[in-house]
Amino acid sequence: MRGLYIHIPFCRSKCPYCSFYSYIEKDETIIEKYFNTLIEEIKSYNNLSFDTIYIGGGTPSSVNPKILDVFFNSLFKLIKYSGEEFTIEVNPNSFTKDFIEVISRYSIDRISMGVQSLDNNVLKLLGRDHNADDIYKTLELIDLEKFRLNLDIIYDIPTVDDKIIFDTLTNIININPSHISAYSYQHEDTGYLANCIDLDKTIFLDIEKQMCENGYEKYEVSNFSKKGMESKHNMIYWNMNEYIGIGSSASSMYHNDKDIRIRYTNTADIKKYIEGIQNLEKVFDDYEELDIDKQISESLIFGLRLRDGIDICEIEKRYEKNISDTIKKNIDILISKELLKCQKEKLIATERGREVLDTLSLYLL
Repeated sequence: MRGLYIHIPFCRSKCPYCSFYSYIEKDETIIEKYFNTLIEEIKSYNNLSFDTIYIGGGTPSSVNPKILDVFFNSLFKLIKYSGEEFTIEVNPNSFTKDFIEVISRYSIDRISMGVQSLDNNVLKLLGRDHNADDIYKTLELIDLEKFRLNLDIIYDIPTVDDKIIFDTLTNIININPSHISAYSYQHEDTGYLANCIDLDKTIFLDIEKQMCENGYEKYEVSNFSKKGMESKHNMIYWNMNEYIGIGSSASSMYHNDKDIRIRYTNTADIKKYIEGIQNLEKVFDDYEELDIDKQISESLIFGLRLRDGIDICEIEKRYEKNISDTIKKNIDILISKELLKCQKEKLIATERGREVLDTLSLYLL
C-alpha cells in the first residue's frame, strides 16, 4: 500500500488547541497559486501510483469549490489511483452543497469531520466557529450510502464535566458513522487550556469501553471503526509503508535503493514553500535518514499503537536483522510491569500500557 497526503493549510479561523499548521487567508489569488504549486510539486516525483489519497488541513472544505474542482481535474491527469480509499477532511462551518457536488465528481469515498463536541459551551471553549446545529445540518447533507463517515471528538478537556463528554459520544454513536476518532486534549497542545489539565485524570478507558460496547472495534490507540471500516490511509503510516506528502508542512517517507528510510517534512512557511517549488528546490523543515536499527525501533513503536500489536519475528524477517539485546531486555521489563503482554505470538500493549504509550515507546528506541 502506498499513500498520497495533500495538505491544505487554509482555515477560516484558528482553533487554540490545534497543533497542525494552518493559515488564515481570504485572498483567492494566493490560494490559487498554492494549488498550482501543489501540482508542480507532485510532478517532481517519478512514481505517481497511489492506493490511498488523504486531503487534510487546515480545512479543505473552506476552499472555494471551483478551485478544488480545477485542482482535482489536474491531479487525476497526473496520478494513477488504485481506488482503495480517498478521504477529505471537512468542518461543519464550511461544508456546502457546492462543495459536496464537487467531491462527488471524483473518487472521494470518505469524509472526516471535526465535530469535537456536540455541546455549544464546549465548542465555544475550544474556539470552534460552529455550533451543534451546524453539525447536524451538515450531517443531513452527507449520503452515508455514498460516503464512509469519520467523526472526531475530543475528551479529557479541562474544566469540562465528563458527563458532557459522554453525552457527545452517545450522540455521535447514534449518528452511526463508520469510524470515530477520539483524541485526548493533550497538555502540550497550544492554547489557553494547556495549563489547567490534570495529567492524572483521564477517561481514556471509559471512552474505549463505550465504543466497544456499541459495535466499534478499536484498531489503533485513538481510532475506532465498524468492522472492516478502518482508515486504510492511516494504516499506511502505522505499518511503516511508503507515503508522499505534498504541500506546506506535509511529510513524506520512502525507502531508497540502499534500504535507508528517508523521511522529510516540507517547510510550513507557505511563501517559502511556493518559492522553493517554483525554483525547483524543495525547502524542508526536517529531513532524516533512518538506518535499519532505527527502522526496527519505529516499527515496534508504531505497531504497538495497533489493536493486533506486533510480531517480533515478522519484523526481524522484514528487516533481515534481530532487534537489539537492549530492546529485548526493555521489552521484558515492560512485560514484568504489565505494560506489555504476549498474546498469540504477538506483543500487545495492555490497558495501562495504552494509557502511557508515549512514555513506554521511549524504551524501544
